[in-house]
Amino acid sequence: MTPRLNAKRFERLIIDRIRAHIRTESDVRDPVKLVNEEMDSVITEQQERLDAAEAELVEIRRRMDRPRGRRDYPREVSSRT
Repeated sequence: MTPRLNAKRFERLIIDRIRAHIRTESDVRDPVKLVNEEMDSVITEQQERLDAAEAELVEIRRRMDRPRGRRDYPREVSSRT
């Protein structure tokens, strides 16, 4: 004679296993929030680098527009990383 399965217990076991492998909205929300924060940080950093490069370009163009008779050589431009 084979032992009978308790249907309720078996159903609960199956449901618990399924739930353990299903991602819910709340499971995904925190990692998405972290990725968004990291992207915002990178965007801010890259915008600051772009602003600095544009300011440097404006200064270089201003120097290039000076009359040729003057000998104002630009000081060495420090490299930014």
